[in-house]
Amino acid sequence: MPQLPLSPPLTSALDLIGNTPMVQLGSLPRSLGIRAQVFAKLEYYNAGGSVKDRVGLAMVTAAEKEGRLKPGDTIIEATSGNTGIALALISAIKGYKCIITISEKMSEEKILILKSLGATIVRTPAGVPIESPESIISVAKRLQKGTPNSHILDQYRNQNNPEAHELGTGPEIWAQCEGKVDAVVVGAGTGGTITGIGRCLKRLNENVYIVGVDPVGSVLAQPEELNEIKREYKIEGIGYDFVPTVLDRSIADIWLKTSDADSFNYARKLIKEEGLLCGDLRPSATAKLCVLALWSLRKVASFSFLELTTPTLCDFPSANSTRVQNVSKNDIIALRSTCRSYNSYFSHCLVRRIASESSTEQMLRYLQRAIKNCLHGVLALLLAEKRTLADMKTGLKETALHMAANENCAFAARRLVDVDANLEAVTKYGWTPLMEASRFGHESIIRILVSAKAAIDYQGFHGWTALHLAIRFGHPKVAQLLLEAGANPNLQDNDRSSSGCGKVKAWGAI
Repeated sequence: MPQLPLSPPLTSALDLIGNTPMVQLGSLPRSLGIRAQVFAKLEYYNAGGSVKDRVGLAMVTAAEKEGRLKPGDTIIEATSGNTGIALALISAIKGYKCIITISEKMSEEKILILKSLGATIVRTPAGVPIESPESIISVAKRLQKGTPNSHILDQYRNQNNPEAHELGTGPEIWAQCEGKVDAVVVGAGTGGTITGIGRCLKRLNENVYIVGVDPVGSVLAQPEELNEIKREYKIEGIGYDFVPTVLDRSIADIWLKTSDADSFNYARKLIKEEGLLCGDLRPSATAKLCVLALWSLRKVASFSFLELTTPTLCDFPSANSTRVQNVSKNDIIALRSTCRSYNSYFSHCLVRRIASESSTEQMLRYLQRAIKNCLHGVLALLLAEKRTLADMKTGLKETALHMAANENCAFAARRLVDVDANLEAVTKYGWTPLMEASRFGHESIIRILVSAKAAIDYQGFHGWTALHLAIRFGHPKVAQLLLEAGANPNLQDNDRSSSGCGKVKAWGAI
Protein backbone atom coordinates (compact mmCIF):
# COMPACT_ATOMS: atom_id res chain seq x y z
CA MET A 1 0.00 0.00 0.00
CA PRO A 2 1.53 3.36 -1.02
CA GLN A 3 2.34 5.69 1.86
CA LEU A 4 0.64 9.09 1.51
CA PRO A 5 2.35 12.17 2.93
CA LEU A 6 1.04 13.04 6.38
CA SER A 7 -0.46 16.45 7.04
CA PRO A 8 0.73 18.46 10.05
CA PRO A 9 -1.45 18.60 13.20
CA LEU A 10 -4.53 20.82 12.92
CA THR A 11 -5.35 23.60 15.36
CA SER A 12 -8.94 22.42 15.96
CA ALA A 13 -11.65 20.16 14.60
CA LEU A 14 -12.92 23.12 12.59
CA ASP A 15 -9.94 22.65 10.28
CA LEU A 16 -11.47 19.31 9.30
CA ILE A 17 -14.39 21.05 7.59
CA GLY A 18 -14.15 21.12 3.79
CA ASN A 19 -11.68 19.66 1.30
CA THR A 20 -13.41 16.28 1.51
CA PRO A 21 -12.19 13.35 -0.60
CA MET A 22 -13.82 11.92 -3.69
CA VAL A 23 -13.95 8.23 -4.56
CA GLN A 24 -14.84 6.40 -7.76
CA LEU A 25 -17.59 3.82 -7.40
CA GLY A 26 -17.03 0.43 -9.00
CA SER A 27 -19.20 -2.55 -8.17
CA LEU A 28 -22.61 -0.92 -7.99
CA PRO A 29 -22.50 1.02 -11.27
CA ARG A 30 -21.13 -2.07 -13.06
CA SER A 31 -23.96 -4.21 -11.70
CA LEU A 32 -26.41 -1.75 -13.27
CA GLY A 33 -24.72 -1.74 -16.66
CA ILE A 34 -23.29 1.76 -16.33
CA ARG A 35 -20.11 2.25 -18.37
CA ALA A 36 -19.54 5.87 -17.35
CA GLN A 37 -17.34 6.93 -14.45
CA VAL A 38 -19.23 7.51 -11.21
CA PHE A 39 -17.73 9.51 -8.36
CA ALA A 40 -19.03 10.24 -4.87
CA LYS A 41 -17.84 13.14 -2.76
CA LEU A 42 -17.59 11.90 0.81
CA GLU A 43 -19.01 14.70 2.92
CA TYR A 44 -19.06 12.51 6.01
CA TYR A 45 -15.32 13.27 6.26
CA ASN A 46 -16.26 16.70 7.63
CA ALA A 47 -15.76 17.14 11.38
CA GLY A 48 -19.44 16.72 12.23
CA GLY A 49 -20.04 14.03 9.64
CA SER A 50 -22.09 15.86 7.03
CA VAL A 51 -22.12 18.52 4.32
CA LYS A 52 -23.89 20.84 6.78
CA ASP A 53 -20.62 21.49 8.63
CA ARG A 54 -19.71 23.82 5.77
CA VAL A 55 -22.95 25.77 6.20
CA GLY A 56 -22.72 25.96 9.99
CA LEU A 57 -19.17 27.30 9.90
CA ALA A 58 -20.01 29.83 7.17
CA MET A 59 -23.03 31.19 9.07
CA VAL A 60 -21.22 31.44 12.41
CA THR A 61 -18.13 33.07 10.86
CA ALA A 62 -20.27 35.66 9.05
CA ALA A 63 -22.27 36.46 12.22
CA GLU A 64 -19.02 36.95 14.15
CA LYS A 65 -17.56 39.26 11.51
CA GLU A 66 -20.77 41.33 11.51
CA GLY A 67 -20.60 41.64 15.31
CA ARG A 68 -23.95 39.94 15.85
CA LEU A 69 -22.51 36.89 17.61
CA LYS A 70 -20.38 37.44 20.70
CA PRO A 71 -18.67 35.07 23.19
CA GLY A 72 -21.20 33.48 25.55
CA ASP A 73 -24.20 34.09 23.25
CA THR A 74 -26.74 31.40 22.43
CA ILE A 75 -27.24 29.96 18.95
CA ILE A 76 -30.76 28.65 18.25
CA GLU A 77 -31.55 26.72 15.08
CA ALA A 78 -34.42 24.70 13.61
CA THR A 79 -32.96 21.70 11.81
CA SER A 80 -33.50 18.17 10.57
CA GLY A 81 -30.36 17.22 12.48
CA ASN A 82 -27.16 17.69 10.51
CA THR A 83 -27.07 21.49 10.71
CA GLY A 84 -27.79 21.12 14.41
CA ILE A 85 -24.84 18.79 14.84
CA ALA A 86 -22.62 21.22 12.92
CA LEU A 87 -23.69 24.20 15.05
CA ALA A 88 -23.42 22.21 18.29
CA LEU A 89 -19.87 21.17 17.38
CA ILE A 90 -18.88 24.73 16.43
CA SER A 91 -20.52 26.09 19.59
CA ALA A 92 -18.62 23.60 21.74
CA ILE A 93 -15.30 24.69 20.22
CA LYS A 94 -16.03 28.43 20.24
CA GLY A 95 -17.81 28.61 23.60
CA TYR A 96 -21.38 29.38 22.54
CA LYS A 97 -24.53 27.90 24.03
CA CYS A 98 -26.64 25.96 21.55
CA ILE A 99 -30.37 25.14 21.42
CA ILE A 100 -31.68 22.90 18.65
CA THR A 101 -35.35 22.39 17.70
CA ILE A 102 -35.75 19.10 15.87
CA SER A 103 -38.63 16.89 14.71
CA GLU A 104 -39.51 13.71 16.59
CA LYS A 105 -39.03 11.70 13.38
CA MET A 106 -35.27 12.26 13.41
CA SER A 107 -33.07 9.38 14.51
CA GLU A 108 -32.04 8.84 18.12
CA GLU A 109 -28.42 8.66 16.97
CA LYS A 110 -28.60 12.34 15.97
CA ILE A 111 -30.13 13.25 19.32
CA LEU A 112 -27.37 11.43 21.21
CA ILE A 113 -24.68 13.23 19.20
CA LEU A 114 -26.33 16.61 19.82
CA LYS A 115 -26.54 15.93 23.55
CA SER A 116 -22.94 14.73 23.71
CA LEU A 117 -21.88 18.04 22.12
CA GLY A 118 -23.69 19.91 24.89
CA ALA A 119 -26.68 21.17 22.90
CA THR A 120 -30.11 21.63 24.46
CA ILE A 121 -32.69 19.63 22.49
CA VAL A 122 -36.32 20.64 21.96
CA ARG A 123 -38.38 17.98 20.14
CA THR A 124 -41.39 18.95 18.02
CA PRO A 125 -44.17 16.78 16.51
CA ALA A 126 -43.43 15.17 13.14
CA GLY A 127 -45.45 16.06 10.08
CA VAL A 128 -46.89 19.39 11.30
CA PRO A 129 -47.20 22.22 8.72
CA ILE A 130 -44.42 24.78 8.75
CA GLU A 131 -46.89 27.53 9.75
CA SER A 132 -48.03 25.53 12.81
CA PRO A 133 -47.01 26.93 16.23
CA GLU A 134 -45.56 23.45 16.91
CA SER A 135 -43.25 23.39 13.87
CA ILE A 136 -39.48 23.45 14.40
CA ILE A 137 -39.25 26.99 13.01
CA SER A 138 -42.11 28.40 15.10
CA VAL A 139 -40.71 26.83 18.28
CA ALA A 140 -37.23 28.21 17.52
CA LYS A 141 -38.66 31.72 17.11
CA ARG A 142 -40.48 31.50 20.46
CA LEU A 143 -37.32 30.30 22.19
CA GLN A 144 -35.32 33.15 20.68
CA LYS A 145 -37.76 35.74 22.03
CA GLY A 146 -37.43 34.31 25.54
CA THR A 147 -33.66 33.77 25.56
CA PRO A 148 -31.35 36.77 26.17
CA ASN A 149 -28.43 37.25 23.75
CA SER A 150 -29.69 34.53 21.45
CA HIS A 151 -29.55 34.37 17.66
CA ILE A 152 -31.29 32.29 14.99
CA LEU A 153 -28.82 31.91 12.14
CA ASP A 154 -31.69 30.64 9.93
CA GLN A 155 -30.22 28.24 7.39
CA TYR A 156 -33.45 28.52 5.37
CA ARG A 157 -32.90 32.23 4.59
CA ASN A 158 -29.21 32.82 5.30
CA GLN A 159 -27.34 33.38 2.02
CA ASN A 160 -24.14 32.10 3.64
CA ASN A 161 -25.72 28.66 3.20
CA PRO A 162 -25.51 28.49 -0.63
CA GLU A 163 -22.37 30.65 -0.65
CA ALA A 164 -20.54 28.00 1.41
CA HIS A 165 -21.01 25.65 -1.54
CA GLU A 166 -20.60 28.21 -4.31
CA LEU A 167 -17.24 29.28 -2.89
CA GLY A 168 -16.17 25.97 -1.32
CA THR A 169 -17.77 22.69 -2.39
CA GLY A 170 -18.27 23.65 -6.03
CA PRO A 171 -14.65 24.70 -6.67
CA GLU A 172 -13.45 21.54 -4.87
CA ILE A 173 -15.49 19.36 -7.24
CA TRP A 174 -14.18 21.21 -10.28
CA ALA A 175 -10.57 20.87 -9.13
CA GLN A 176 -10.86 17.20 -8.13
CA CYS A 177 -12.36 16.32 -11.52
CA GLU A 178 -9.91 18.57 -13.37
CA GLY A 179 -12.88 20.36 -14.91
CA LYS A 180 -14.32 17.17 -16.42
CA VAL A 181 -17.75 17.37 -14.82
CA ASP A 182 -20.74 16.38 -16.95
CA ALA A 183 -23.41 16.17 -14.26
CA VAL A 184 -23.97 16.57 -10.55
CA VAL A 185 -26.81 15.05 -8.56
CA VAL A 186 -27.74 16.54 -5.20
CA GLY A 187 -30.53 15.93 -2.71
CA ALA A 188 -32.33 19.09 -1.64
CA GLY A 189 -33.22 20.07 1.93
CA THR A 190 -32.77 23.76 2.59
CA GLY A 191 -31.49 23.83 -0.98
CA GLY A 192 -28.21 25.53 -0.17
CA THR A 193 -26.09 22.65 -1.46
CA ILE A 194 -27.71 22.28 -4.89
CA THR A 195 -28.06 26.05 -5.32
CA GLY A 196 -24.46 26.88 -4.45
CA ILE A 197 -22.84 24.00 -6.31
CA GLY A 198 -25.12 24.54 -9.29
CA ARG A 199 -24.24 28.23 -9.53
CA CYS A 200 -20.53 27.52 -9.31
CA LEU A 201 -20.42 24.73 -11.88
CA LYS A 202 -22.83 26.41 -14.30
CA ARG A 203 -20.61 29.48 -14.20
CA LEU A 204 -17.56 27.35 -15.03
CA ASN A 205 -19.40 25.30 -17.66
CA GLU A 206 -22.97 26.14 -18.59
CA ASN A 207 -23.47 22.61 -19.97
CA VAL A 208 -23.03 20.87 -16.60
CA TYR A 209 -26.26 18.95 -15.97
CA ILE A 210 -27.73 19.53 -12.49
CA VAL A 211 -30.16 16.95 -11.10
CA GLY A 212 -32.15 17.68 -7.95
CA VAL A 213 -33.49 14.80 -5.85
CA ASP A 214 -36.51 15.23 -3.59
CA PRO A 215 -38.34 12.64 -1.44
CA VAL A 216 -41.86 11.55 -2.35
CA GLY A 217 -43.99 13.62 0.05
CA SER A 218 -41.81 16.73 -0.14
CA VAL A 219 -42.72 19.82 -2.19
CA LEU A 220 -39.33 21.00 -3.46
CA ALA A 221 -39.34 19.43 -6.93
CA GLN A 222 -40.51 21.10 -10.11
CA PRO A 223 -42.90 20.94 -11.90
CA GLU A 224 -45.36 20.97 -9.01
CA GLU A 225 -47.18 17.92 -10.39
CA LEU A 226 -44.25 15.77 -9.23
CA ASN A 227 -45.05 16.51 -5.60
CA GLU A 228 -47.47 14.45 -3.49
CA ILE A 229 -48.42 16.80 -0.68
CA LYS A 230 -49.27 15.54 2.83
CA ARG A 231 -47.52 12.20 2.39
CA GLU A 232 -45.10 11.37 5.17
CA TYR A 233 -41.61 10.13 4.42
CA LYS A 234 -38.84 8.74 6.63
CA ILE A 235 -35.81 9.95 4.69
CA GLU A 236 -33.90 12.43 6.84
CA GLY A 237 -31.96 15.50 5.82
CA ILE A 238 -33.71 16.27 2.54
CA GLY A 239 -37.21 17.41 1.61
CA TYR A 240 -39.58 19.94 3.19
CA ASP A 241 -43.24 20.95 3.14
CA PHE A 242 -42.26 24.49 2.12
CA VAL A 243 -39.73 25.98 -0.28
CA PRO A 244 -36.81 27.61 1.62
CA THR A 245 -35.72 31.07 0.52
CA VAL A 246 -32.15 29.96 -0.24
CA LEU A 247 -33.29 27.29 -2.70
CA ASP A 248 -33.16 28.28 -6.36
CA ARG A 249 -35.20 25.47 -7.89
CA SER A 250 -34.47 26.68 -11.42
CA ILE A 251 -30.78 25.78 -11.03
CA ALA A 252 -31.68 22.10 -11.56
CA ASP A 253 -32.08 20.92 -15.14
CA ILE A 254 -34.39 18.18 -13.88
CA TRP A 255 -35.97 17.14 -10.57
CA LEU A 256 -36.55 13.51 -9.69
CA LYS A 257 -38.43 11.98 -6.76
CA THR A 258 -37.21 9.18 -4.51
CA SER A 259 -39.01 6.85 -2.12
CA ASP A 260 -38.09 5.69 1.39
CA ALA A 261 -37.79 2.04 0.35
CA ASP A 262 -35.42 2.78 -2.51
CA SER A 263 -33.24 5.08 -0.42
CA PHE A 264 -32.78 2.59 2.39
CA ASN A 265 -32.31 -0.36 0.03
CA TYR A 266 -29.56 1.24 -2.02
CA ALA A 267 -27.89 2.84 0.96
CA ARG A 268 -27.42 -0.68 2.31
CA LYS A 269 -26.12 -1.83 -1.07
CA LEU A 270 -23.62 1.01 -1.12
CA ILE A 271 -22.35 0.04 2.31
CA LYS A 272 -22.13 -3.64 1.41
CA GLU A 273 -20.76 -3.39 -2.14
CA GLU A 274 -18.65 -0.22 -2.02
CA GLY A 275 -17.65 -0.16 1.65
CA LEU A 276 -18.94 3.39 2.12
CA LEU A 277 -20.59 3.81 5.51
CA CYS A 278 -23.19 6.26 4.30
CA GLY A 279 -26.04 5.28 6.61
CA ASP A 280 -29.60 5.26 5.29
CA LEU A 281 -30.42 8.95 5.45
CA ARG A 282 -29.70 10.16 1.93
CA PRO A 283 -31.56 10.34 -1.36
CA SER A 284 -31.95 7.20 -3.41
CA ALA A 285 -30.00 6.58 -6.54
CA THR A 286 -32.45 5.89 -9.33
CA ALA A 287 -32.25 9.53 -10.25
CA LYS A 288 -28.50 9.46 -10.29
CA LEU A 289 -27.82 6.32 -12.28
CA CYS A 290 -30.65 7.04 -14.69
CA VAL A 291 -28.87 10.24 -15.70
CA LEU A 292 -25.66 8.27 -16.08
CA ALA A 293 -27.44 5.84 -18.35
CA LEU A 294 -28.85 8.66 -20.44
CA TRP A 295 -25.40 10.12 -20.95
CA SER A 296 -24.03 6.69 -21.76
CA LEU A 297 -26.65 6.41 -24.49
CA ARG A 298 -25.39 9.72 -25.81
CA LYS A 299 -21.98 8.01 -26.10
CA VAL A 300 -20.22 10.14 -23.54
CA ALA A 301 -16.99 8.21 -23.08
CA SER A 302 -15.98 9.66 -19.74
CA PHE A 303 -18.67 10.84 -17.38
CA SER A 304 -17.84 12.58 -14.12
CA PHE A 305 -20.84 12.07 -11.88
CA LEU A 306 -21.02 13.32 -8.33
CA GLU A 307 -23.32 12.83 -5.36
CA LEU A 308 -22.59 15.59 -2.94
CA THR A 309 -23.89 14.25 0.33
CA THR A 310 -22.92 10.95 1.87
CA PRO A 311 -23.48 8.83 -1.23
CA THR A 312 -26.36 6.49 -1.93
CA LEU A 313 -27.62 4.90 -5.10
CA CYS A 314 -31.17 4.47 -6.22
CA ASP A 315 -34.26 2.57 -7.22
CA PHE A 316 -33.44 0.56 -10.32
CA PRO A 317 -35.33 -2.71 -9.76
CA SER A 318 -32.85 -5.55 -10.22
CA ALA A 319 -35.09 -7.15 -12.83
CA ASN A 320 -34.69 -4.02 -14.94
CA SER A 321 -30.91 -3.75 -14.74
CA THR A 322 -30.65 -4.29 -18.48
CA ARG A 323 -27.33 -3.37 -20.07
CA VAL A 324 -27.27 0.04 -21.67
CA GLN A 325 -25.44 -0.88 -24.86
CA ASN A 326 -26.89 -2.97 -27.70
CA VAL A 327 -30.57 -2.42 -27.00
CA SER A 328 -32.59 -5.45 -28.11
CA LYS A 329 -36.24 -6.51 -28.11
CA ASN A 330 -35.71 -7.57 -24.50
CA ASP A 331 -34.91 -3.95 -23.69
CA ILE A 332 -38.14 -2.84 -25.33
CA ILE A 333 -39.97 -5.34 -23.13
CA ALA A 334 -38.10 -3.89 -20.14
CA LEU A 335 -39.30 -0.41 -21.03
CA ARG A 336 -42.86 -1.68 -21.26
CA SER A 337 -42.60 -3.33 -17.84
CA THR A 338 -40.95 -0.37 -16.14
CA CYS A 339 -43.76 1.86 -17.38
CA ARG A 340 -46.06 -0.03 -15.00
CA SER A 341 -44.21 1.32 -11.97
CA TYR A 342 -44.72 4.92 -10.79
CA ASN A 343 -41.28 5.37 -9.32
CA SER A 344 -39.17 3.44 -11.80
CA TYR A 345 -36.98 5.77 -13.84
CA PHE A 346 -34.90 3.06 -15.47
CA SER A 347 -37.05 3.43 -18.59
CA HIS A 348 -35.50 6.87 -19.16
CA CYS A 349 -32.22 5.35 -20.22
CA LEU A 350 -33.86 3.25 -22.95
CA VAL A 351 -36.14 5.80 -24.57
CA ARG A 352 -33.75 7.39 -27.03
CA ARG A 353 -32.38 4.13 -28.34
CA ILE A 354 -35.80 2.47 -28.49
CA ALA A 355 -37.24 5.42 -30.39
CA SER A 356 -34.93 4.61 -33.27
CA GLU A 357 -35.93 0.92 -33.29
CA SER A 358 -39.69 1.05 -32.66
CA SER A 359 -42.65 1.76 -34.89
CA THR A 360 -44.72 4.85 -34.24
CA GLU A 361 -47.56 2.61 -33.03
CA GLN A 362 -45.26 1.04 -30.45
CA MET A 363 -44.12 4.47 -29.33
CA LEU A 364 -47.74 5.53 -28.93
CA ARG A 365 -48.35 2.54 -26.65
CA TYR A 366 -45.35 3.56 -24.54
CA LEU A 367 -46.76 7.08 -24.38
CA GLN A 368 -50.08 5.67 -23.15
CA ARG A 369 -48.32 3.76 -20.39
CA ALA A 370 -46.26 6.79 -19.41
CA ILE A 371 -49.43 8.89 -19.04
CA LYS A 372 -51.33 6.15 -17.21
CA ASN A 373 -48.51 5.67 -14.69
CA CYS A 374 -47.46 9.33 -14.40
CA LEU A 375 -43.96 8.63 -15.70
CA HIS A 376 -43.14 12.27 -16.32
CA GLY A 377 -39.59 11.81 -17.51
CA VAL A 378 -40.55 9.06 -19.95
CA LEU A 379 -43.38 11.20 -21.31
CA ALA A 380 -41.08 14.17 -21.84
CA LEU A 381 -38.45 12.07 -23.61
CA LEU A 382 -41.00 10.35 -25.86
CA LEU A 383 -42.45 13.68 -26.95
CA ALA A 384 -38.97 15.08 -27.47
CA GLU A 385 -38.10 12.15 -29.73
CA LYS A 386 -41.36 12.13 -31.71
CA ARG A 387 -43.44 15.29 -31.46
CA THR A 388 -46.07 13.74 -33.78
CA LEU A 389 -47.03 11.34 -30.98
CA ALA A 390 -48.97 14.20 -29.37
CA ASP A 391 -51.68 14.12 -32.05
CA MET A 392 -51.66 10.46 -33.08
CA LYS A 393 -54.90 8.58 -32.45
CA THR A 394 -55.64 5.13 -31.04
CA GLY A 395 -58.28 2.75 -32.37
CA LEU A 396 -60.91 4.78 -30.53
CA LYS A 397 -59.42 7.94 -32.05
CA GLU A 398 -58.12 9.10 -28.68
CA THR A 399 -55.08 11.38 -28.64
CA ALA A 400 -52.52 11.68 -25.85
CA LEU A 401 -54.44 14.70 -24.55
CA HIS A 402 -57.60 12.58 -24.24
CA MET A 403 -55.56 10.03 -22.27
CA ALA A 404 -54.20 12.72 -19.96
CA ALA A 405 -57.74 13.99 -19.36
CA ASN A 406 -58.97 10.47 -18.71
CA GLU A 407 -56.15 9.63 -16.27
CA ASN A 408 -56.15 13.08 -14.60
CA CYS A 409 -52.44 13.48 -15.38
CA ALA A 410 -51.98 17.25 -15.15
CA PHE A 411 -48.27 17.12 -15.95
CA ALA A 412 -48.98 15.28 -19.21
CA ALA A 413 -51.77 17.68 -20.12
CA ARG A 414 -49.54 20.70 -19.53
CA ARG A 415 -46.67 19.14 -21.46
CA LEU A 416 -48.94 18.33 -24.40
CA VAL A 417 -50.38 21.83 -24.42
CA ASP A 418 -46.83 23.19 -24.43
CA VAL A 419 -46.04 21.23 -27.62
CA ASP A 420 -49.24 22.55 -29.26
CA ALA A 421 -51.23 19.32 -29.15
CA ASN A 422 -54.61 19.57 -30.89
CA LEU A 423 -57.11 20.78 -28.28
CA GLU A 424 -60.10 20.07 -30.52
CA ALA A 425 -59.31 16.48 -31.54
CA VAL A 426 -62.39 14.27 -31.15
CA THR A 427 -62.73 10.61 -30.22
CA LYS A 428 -64.87 8.00 -31.92
CA TYR A 429 -67.71 9.30 -29.76
CA GLY A 430 -67.14 12.90 -30.75
CA TRP A 431 -65.61 14.06 -27.46
CA THR A 432 -62.81 16.60 -27.14
CA PRO A 433 -60.19 16.38 -24.34
CA LEU A 434 -62.14 19.04 -22.42
CA MET A 435 -65.30 16.93 -22.64
CA GLU A 436 -63.35 13.87 -21.49
CA ALA A 437 -62.09 15.77 -18.43
CA SER A 438 -65.62 17.03 -17.71
CA ARG A 439 -67.03 13.51 -17.84
CA PHE A 440 -64.59 12.34 -15.16
CA GLY A 441 -64.69 15.53 -13.09
CA HIS A 442 -60.97 16.27 -13.38
CA GLU A 443 -60.76 19.92 -12.34
CA SER A 444 -57.01 20.40 -12.82
CA ILE A 445 -57.25 19.25 -16.45
CA ILE A 446 -60.23 21.55 -17.02
CA ARG A 447 -58.21 24.52 -15.79
CA ILE A 448 -55.25 23.66 -18.04
CA LEU A 449 -57.42 23.25 -21.14
CA VAL A 450 -59.52 26.33 -20.46
CA SER A 451 -56.34 28.39 -19.98
CA ALA A 452 -55.10 27.04 -23.32
CA LYS A 453 -58.30 28.34 -24.99
CA ALA A 454 -59.91 24.97 -25.70
CA ALA A 455 -63.38 25.26 -27.27
CA ILE A 456 -65.79 25.19 -24.34
CA ASP A 457 -69.10 24.83 -26.19
CA TYR A 458 -68.14 22.18 -28.75
CA GLN A 459 -71.11 19.82 -29.22
CA GLY A 460 -70.22 16.18 -29.73
CA PHE A 461 -72.11 12.89 -29.44
CA HIS A 462 -75.85 13.53 -28.79
CA GLY A 463 -75.07 17.22 -29.09
CA TRP A 464 -73.57 17.21 -25.60
CA THR A 465 -71.13 19.90 -24.49
CA ALA A 466 -68.56 19.73 -21.70
CA LEU A 467 -71.15 21.41 -19.45
CA HIS A 468 -73.76 18.77 -20.31
CA LEU A 469 -71.29 16.04 -19.33
CA ALA A 470 -70.31 17.72 -16.07
CA ILE A 471 -73.96 17.90 -15.06
CA ARG A 472 -74.97 14.45 -16.29
CA PHE A 473 -72.06 12.77 -14.48
CA GLY A 474 -72.52 14.72 -11.24
CA HIS A 475 -69.59 17.14 -11.13
CA PRO A 476 -70.94 20.50 -9.90
CA LYS A 477 -67.49 22.03 -9.31
CA VAL A 478 -66.51 21.29 -12.90
CA ALA A 479 -69.79 22.78 -14.08
CA GLN A 480 -69.01 25.90 -12.07
CA LEU A 481 -65.53 26.14 -13.63
CA LEU A 482 -66.98 25.86 -17.12
CA LEU A 483 -69.64 28.48 -16.45
CA GLU A 484 -67.03 30.86 -15.05
CA ALA A 485 -64.99 30.27 -18.22
CA GLY A 486 -67.96 31.31 -20.37
CA ALA A 487 -69.76 28.03 -21.15
CA ASN A 488 -73.21 28.58 -22.65
CA PRO A 489 -75.83 27.08 -20.29
CA ASN A 490 -78.59 27.39 -22.90
CA LEU A 491 -77.20 25.07 -25.58
CA GLN A 492 -79.52 22.13 -26.23
CA ASP A 493 -78.52 18.55 -26.96
CA ASN A 494 -80.26 16.32 -29.51
CA ASP A 495 -82.93 15.55 -26.92
CA ARG A 496 -83.54 19.31 -26.72
CA SER A 497 -82.50 19.59 -23.08
CA SER A 498 -80.41 22.58 -22.06
CA SER A 499 -77.10 22.34 -20.27
CA GLY A 500 -79.02 22.66 -17.04
CA CYS A 501 -77.78 25.82 -15.40
CA GLY A 502 -80.73 25.71 -13.06
CA LYS A 503 -79.75 22.26 -11.89
CA VAL A 504 -76.19 23.43 -11.24
CA LYS A 505 -77.52 26.29 -9.14
CA ALA A 506 -79.73 23.87 -7.24
CA TRP A 507 -76.64 21.88 -6.25
CA GLY A 508 -75.17 25.04 -4.76
CA ALA A 509 -72.28 24.99 -7.19
CA ILE A 510 -72.74 28.65 -8.12
